[in-house]
Amino acid sequence: MFSYLIKVLLGVLLFLMPLYFDLRVADTFGVSKMVVLYLFSVLLLSASLAKVVYYEKLSFRRTALDIPILIFALANILSASLSTSPIQSIFGGYKSQQGLLAILCYILIFFSITNISTDLNPKWQIKLVIAFILANLLALFFPTRPDFSLGWAYSEGLLFLLFYIGSFYLILCFIKDTYSWPKIFVFVAFLSSLYLLYQRSGNDFIQWETPLDCTTFGNMTFFSHYGLVAFFLTISIFLGLFLKERSKKKVVDYKRYAFLGLSGLSLAIIFIAVFVMRVRSIFIAGFFASFFFLILLGAKVRREYKREIIALCLIFAPVVIYYGCTTGSGIFVETAREAKIMTETKDLLAPGEKFSTGGVRLHIWRGCLRIIKDYPLFGIGQETLFSVYPRYRTLAHAKTEGQYSRTDRAHNDLIDVIVMTGIFGLCAFLFLHITFLVIILRAVYQSKGRERIMLAGIASAWTAYHLNGLFSFGTPCVNSMFWALSGIGAVLAGKPRVYEKRLKLGSMKWVALSIILILSILGLVWVRNIYFADITFNQATRLEKSGNLQDAIPKYKEVLRLNPWQKDYSDSLLNTYLTLARRYPNPDYTKEAVFWAERAVKLFSQESIAWNFLGSAYYLDGAATGKDRRDEAVAAYKETVIREPYLIDAYTNIGQITLSQGKTDEAYKHFMKVLSFEEREPRSLYYAGQIEFQRGEYKKAKEHLSRLVKLCPTYERVENAKEMLLLIERSR
Repeated sequence: MFSYLIKVLLGVLLFLMPLYFDLRVADTFGVSKMVVLYLFSVLLLSASLAKVVYYEKLSFRRTALDIPILIFALANILSASLSTSPIQSIFGGYKSQQGLLAILCYILIFFSITNISTDLNPKWQIKLVIAFILANLLALFFPTRPDFSLGWAYSEGLLFLLFYIGSFYLILCFIKDTYSWPKIFVFVAFLSSLYLLYQRSGNDFIQWETPLDCTTFGNMTFFSHYGLVAFFLTISIFLGLFLKERSKKKVVDYKRYAFLGLSGLSLAIIFIAVFVMRVRSIFIAGFFASFFFLILLGAKVRREYKREIIALCLIFAPVVIYYGCTTGSGIFVETAREAKIMTETKDLLAPGEKFSTGGVRLHIWRGCLRIIKDYPLFGIGQETLFSVYPRYRTLAHAKTEGQYSRTDRAHNDLIDVIVMTGIFGLCAFLFLHITFLVIILRAVYQSKGRERIMLAGIASAWTAYHLNGLFSFGTPCVNSMFWALSGIGAVLAGKPRVYEKRLKLGSMKWVALSIILILSILGLVWVRNIYFADITFNQATRLEKSGNLQDAIPKYKEVLRLNPWQKDYSDSLLNTYLTLARRYPNPDYTKEAVFWAERAVKLFSQESIAWNFLGSAYYLDGAATGKDRRDEAVAAYKETVIREPYLIDAYTNIGQITLSQGKTDEAYKHFMKVLSFEEREPRSLYYAGQIEFQRGEYKKAKEHLSRLVKLCPTYERVENAKEMLLLIERSR
């Protein structure tokens, strides 16, 4: 019972994560996926523990990757514990949510795959009942409307319910043995590709807020990454169906030919959908992974499938050439154009027409190298790059993409790993993946027929994943597939040894099962809170955008009650309070703003935005209550510029506040600091010129004020600047 339940839960998790989304949540393609991951991880862990306790037997299938994975887990736990922001490292960032909890869920997927039982395969009637029950549970947990209602109680819910039942039944038919698990990824990629091509035809049956062209993954790069990995698995399945097995009975196997046709169609659809997106990293990864696949097949298999391989090359090569070399939009043409721009631009980066994403990546990597020097051993912690990076970013990056430009990823897996987990984490990462590569290559050259083709496909998919990761990064959808593939490869390549130990629990058996049940319920409540927090956050954001700030505040507070660990939720509440305080200098608003800003600084001390909010809250509270809180505001702004050296607003705020305190020299220093890296900043030009005019330094004042009038004619104080310039001319 427990073994089949684990198999079902794992299959549904791997199927549902890439396809499920909820338009009611604010982060449609982030929180939707993570809720599915967390929900089924809680159920998987609970079922696995309950199985051990109920049967009083610990059974574990050991593979060659177990120790490397445990070392990798230890490295991530240490990094999260010593992180610059442990809360962010544990729970993850808002959009990516790749914190320690997500990593532990991926590891759970791996061990679930390696320890899954494949000897249970019930009849179709039982599978249909299981699919129906599971679909109703999901309709209850993820209702398509905010109200709590049965999935089949209304027409829209009925459509979702039927989709769930049909899809889950197919999954239950797929997962017969280890070789069949990749079919789930192929099926998902096939459905996503069909929808993508449907979108590109100008149609869409989903009412997105903004037009999308990226299926249910939220971004064309993320879909292409998943599709490319699935493409090599599809090739393996397709070629495996061509096995020339001699049968004593000369009977036509219609079932095999039906699957052959379906896999061939899937192969073509997935290939076109992946390359129609024109993602550079996909072209590079696909090119090298294809050669790797042909090499791994071996000379004998290549001769046996010579006609099929040639046919595939003749079909697919023109598609790659077309999408790669089409004038004006071809990926190779665009790459050559961007490379030319970078070589002709100072610091490889410039705004406007000469902006290049390649230049941005190089500057991000420069900043990351500076971080590595300061945090070499255990890194800054998972998911903290968004907060730490502004301190290390280059001036060119800040000027090109704006003073608030930042990144939560280095767009290179190796740099990401060493930045976030340090040298120890990098060694654990390399040890894990090199071990996998060694055992999979050894198994490829020791295997034959179907097994060799599947292992070659897994190895090529593994290669495509990592090559793409050198220029991009994986999302939860892709990472969950990758860890499952690692488990499949470890089982096929390593011939796991079974470790068993009898447990004598006695009367404690039911106590342990009760504890597991209670913890499972608490885990499900936590997942539900994450889900409904983001639904409420979306409602609050809409209220704020419509100008109903007073109505948005209770919603934001409800969000933080449900999920207090997300920085973006706290920032939105703070921003709403500060906006209200600027419009209406009410002490009630400013005191709340100070309270939430101080809380944000305690939770996310490395985040410059939190300190910037605190400075604004202190200043506005002082203005509303009549207290002099300017020194507190200046101190908070100074903490801000320590964490973000090119933040113009913080420097100018310090300058204006200290100028109002009569500290002219200190104010002038901060205005000049801004002009040292941004000579067109209007506030600093005006106040620096004003201070110089009052000091009698007319030459300097004329230079700054003239530049202000010329470069910023719409600035609100430009008329005052003209008057000072006129007085300077008369003084001559």
